[in-house]
Amino acid sequence: MCLRFVPLSGSLEDEPRFDFHSFGAKGLIVELNGFRCHAERPFPVPALPTMSLPPGPNFIARSLIDFLLPCIPIYPTLALANTHLLDLSLPKGALVVSTLVLRLGYILSQPWVDEYKNSKAARAHGAILVPHVKENHFKLVKALLHDLANGYPCDTLGKLSEKYQSPTYRLSIGLDEVYITIEPDHIKSMLATEFDAFEKGWFHRSITRPFFTRDRVTDFDNFERHTQEALKRAKARLAKGYPIDFQDMVDGQTQDLVARFTLDSATEFLFNHDFHSLDAPLPYPAQSSSKSQKDYPQSNADHPSNLFVEALVTSQEIIARRGTIGGIWPLLEFWGDTVVPHRKTLDHFVQPFLEKGLREKETRAADSEEYKGALLDYLHPDIEQRLRQEILEKVGSERSPTIEDIRELRYLRAFLNALEFDPDRFLDERLHKYLVPNPFIFCPFNAGPRICPGQQFAYNEASFFLIRLLQQFTSFSLDENARTLDGTPKPEWAGLAGPQGRDRIRFKNTLTMYVRGGLWVRMKEVAA
Repeated sequence: MCLRFVPLSGSLEDEPRFDFHSFGAKGLIVELNGFRCHAERPFPVPALPTMSLPPGPNFIARSLIDFLLPCIPIYPTLALANTHLLDLSLPKGALVVSTLVLRLGYILSQPWVDEYKNSKAARAHGAILVPHVKENHFKLVKALLHDLANGYPCDTLGKLSEKYQSPTYRLSIGLDEVYITIEPDHIKSMLATEFDAFEKGWFHRSITRPFFTRDRVTDFDNFERHTQEALKRAKARLAKGYPIDFQDMVDGQTQDLVARFTLDSATEFLFNHDFHSLDAPLPYPAQSSSKSQKDYPQSNADHPSNLFVEALVTSQEIIARRGTIGGIWPLLEFWGDTVVPHRKTLDHFVQPFLEKGLREKETRAADSEEYKGALLDYLHPDIEQRLRQEILEKVGSERSPTIEDIRELRYLRAFLNALEFDPDRFLDERLHKYLVPNPFIFCPFNAGPRICPGQQFAYNEASFFLIRLLQQFTSFSLDENARTLDGTPKPEWAGLAGPQGRDRIRFKNTLTMYVRGGLWVRMKEVAA
């Protein structure tokens, strides 16, 4: 198995950013915001019989096929040499052992052979090889898994880049050779100029493209209904004196405001029927009174929308862990694929919509391969007033926005684009200094032929919600006392460079990234 990492994007001012936000493809593709990992087999492997094997036995069977197939021409060659050339009269058992030893020797020698070939090619082209990380394999995998579960996103990868003083380096994880890079030119090569040179997964764009026509992505009636319902619930909860959870999801449940709006509007967009997650009660902070907690029924965890999202998030966690472990992950799930039961839950929700669509003879497809992640989550109070002022000037305090309004709201688009909350860098001289000459330093929706077909839908959805939110609320603040304890940044992170040392929240990775413990926000309703 061979892996390549190439970058997705870098910040406008060369500050790397790391977070998972990926999709599966042929072999394995795992995207990180800053890195993309592409895993592929060096040669095709014959398909096994269609019976379903557990991951472990299937992995062993495929590995044996990989190992034994090249032995087929080796054995008769040795037998011919033994009989006619060397006249050794070796028994068949010795020939079999010799064949296996030769095959094993070939496999073990490949790293050195590849190193020699690469060094020779580099010298011929006046190039140098990227640094090779000489870290202990088990310690490295342990550190990567820690980043995924409890650490700061991709902290280990960032430290290795600093240690080797290179935006590109390579490391070995088990049987895999991995290349890591945050070089924008690599993004450009993979996504555009050398797109056909990279193996790609199933290409379903012709199926998904009809979903994202201009008429559909500008269906603001959908956004309006769900936005008003979400804000009505926010007002009711704030009136009781409690903050609301404003992030994308908590421990696999759509307990918060924005995730429910996103889920309901997106499922109506895709299936013409939403999950009604906004009908379920909003959660209370962990430290709130026992009486208020009683108002939030335990049975809410069994709300259909929560069951759906829990299955989705758990699947993402498992897939992200597999990507970190590498190609040997089936050995850790030997007798059962741990994604399967969660996939069945997702199918249970999606299948009725698909069957209904078929009955109505309408083409429907649910796989857009992209996930908007936390686009709506992080409202920064430092620039709230400027954004709100633009909205009030262009749209007013009550009118529902149109697609033409959103096009005119330049600061709103810059606000949504910002990693560090400095939207002006998408508007001032830095735009022409950094982004215009090299647009591949910022491509949150991918780029080239693989650009997300739902990009405009995501921007419209986020823009509409923010406009309506800031028409009705002001003075946003983070309530750090409302979150759970595991959402507190680690003390040792204080003072570190970049967002890690400044963040007052703590992120968690799956294939996307969200805030651990909730993003609990207080805000004031605008006086009528």
